[in-house]
Amino acid sequence: MAAAAEAASPDQTTLYRLLAVIGVLNAAVGAWYYLRITAAMYLRTSVRPLEKGRNVPGLATVWICAALTLAFGVYPWPLVRSAQAALPRVAETGAERAER
Repeated sequence: MAAAAEAASPDQTTLYRLLAVIGVLNAAVGAWYYLRITAAMYLRTSVRPLEKGRNVPGLATVWICAALTLAFGVYPWPLVRSAQAALPRVAETGAERAER
């Protein structure tokens, strides 16, 4: 918001300041709206208590995704090699389309 006010030329200063004020007001309204929903979710007591149950497929999915993210974060070369191998095919396809 401050960048809009500072970037204005001398004849548009008022317009950019008005734009910055409108942006601040929109941010405040959005924060009020979304924080009200978050407060209702976490700060109010529930109508009935939730059942404690294990969701085995969901838990397994989370662990598999976490393991793959960690593995490819530490050792990304299989993904890099497959992307590099696919690149010439994509470039050839694009060149063939350009010739038509």
